[in-house]
Amino acid sequence: MLNLNISYDIEKDTENCLKIFYGKYPERRLKQEKSNLAMYSYLSYSQAEKIKKAQNEQETRSVILEILQKWYDENKLLIKLNSDALNKIWESKKEDYAKGIKKIYNKTLDWPEVSVYLSTFKRWPYNFSERWFIVGIRSGLEDQIGTICHELFHFVFYEYYANYCKDKVNDKQFDAIKEALVYLLNAEPFSKVISMPEFGHATQRELMKFIWKEYSKNPDNFNFQDLLDKAIEQVRLDKNLS
Repeated sequence: MLNLNISYDIEKDTENCLKIFYGKYPERRLKQEKSNLAMYSYLSYSQAEKIKKAQNEQETRSVILEILQKWYDENKLLIKLNSDALNKIWESKKEDYAKGIKKIYNKTLDWPEVSVYLSTFKRWPYNFSERWFIVGIRSGLEDQIGTICHELFHFVFYEYYANYCKDKVNDKQFDAIKEALVYLLNAEPFSKVISMPEFGHATQRELMKFIWKEYSKNPDNFNFQDLLDKAIEQVRLDKNLS
């Protein structure tokens, strides 16, 4: 059964913030200027001003690291309590989550452990090959569980279907399917695990509707492979994804 190694890593948190400005896809509202940084990242305005004044990536990293080191030194108990509580809740839900994965994908969670890093910033990346993802420490426990279920749902899709999709869709089409599929977390098999609705990405609203409609036709004898093939047909027809 899948275990989560939940921890805070200051280097991971620093990189998470840094990629807002220097990553491959910087957030649009922050690409030209850093005026929304405080609201976006939970930083104080004075802290945001320090980052705004940084002249390059190295200087920005140093400023972020200094801010986070101070936060970490003052909040070790908070981090421990959040980690312990989140792990305890996951332990109580992971068996039901695995049953839900089995019901939807007809697959099992075969990794012994996945690393979960707590971050202070409103950005939640993941790395499937290294088996880790990020959860917001300033989110509530209910939302954190939702994030865990969301990211693990992606991981199962990567594990079992990435190669199948490789020669059938391009990267944009694959990402569209991957993101739309998480809407299935609203299905009954996950009702004991997630207490908040999964909204998915607004950009994939039509594909999510299609997936949900197909699932709802026969939820008791759901065939994921059939659904995936139909979803592939749908994204191929989408000119915005070509």
